[in-house]
Amino acid sequence: GQALSWKRGNLYGAVQRLGFAMFCGLVAFVFCFAWTRGGPVLAPLGVALAIYIMIGALVEITQRVFGRGVTVSAAFERLIGLPLAAWGTTWAHFGMGVTLLGLAASVWGTETVTAMRLNTPERVGPYELVMQHISGREGQNYSEAFAQISIRSGGVEVAKVEPAKRNYPARRMGTTKAGIATLNLGQIYVSMSDSNSDGSINMRLYWKPLVTLIWIGTVFMALGACFSLADRRLKRTVLRRASATNSVTLQSAE
Repeated sequence: GQALSWKRGNLYGAVQRLGFAMFCGLVAFVFCFAWTRGGPVLAPLGVALAIYIMIGALVEITQRVFGRGVTVSAAFERLIGLPLAAWGTTWAHFGMGVTLLGLAASVWGTETVTAMRLNTPERVGPYELVMQHISGREGQNYSEAFAQISIRSGGVEVAKVEPAKRNYPARRMGTTKAGIATLNLGQIYVSMSDSNSDGSINMRLYWKPLVTLIWIGTVFMALGACFSLADRRLKRTVLRRASATNSVTLQSAE
């Protein structure tokens, strides 16, 4: 039994060292790739920090469950017996890493300002955008000109957006409504501007990869907060403090 526990402990430590070495190698590769290609150099550092936070959150909870020499049944009992605050800490830190990953990866996005014409493809990021139709319509208190734009990947349509330019006669002001499409954790934004004499329309096109991770990370952090607030130890502490405050108030009143 002791020999088996010793072997498990050595295997556990070897896996940890191997994972850390692979992580350092990945960071170095991404950093060198960005340096040689002329991309943002600090972005890989942000991605590395985000991955480090996420892995650290998972390793912390794993170490509390699967220690050296711990059997499977004992690890399962530890897993069930973990307080909700521990899970809350893990989810909150993991969500922080996910949000940071979305923020760091957004610098690899692209922006294109172009005059789009009907049925003429424009490229932004890994996608092609084709303006299929231009029209106008009336709302409750506004009139707008809008464009129907098809988003394609490999010649196949994957989404449609309708950016618009609105005019409010009562307020004597105009606004723009961006067309937004979420694709593979990234988002495409299309903003419509003025039209030209040749029939083209000035458009501003954005591609932001992994930007939705910012909001997914906040969901994880909110979930971690819910776990922490639901911990019974927190309730006991609050009740203990409340009873102590009441006793002090009664003594001073006497």
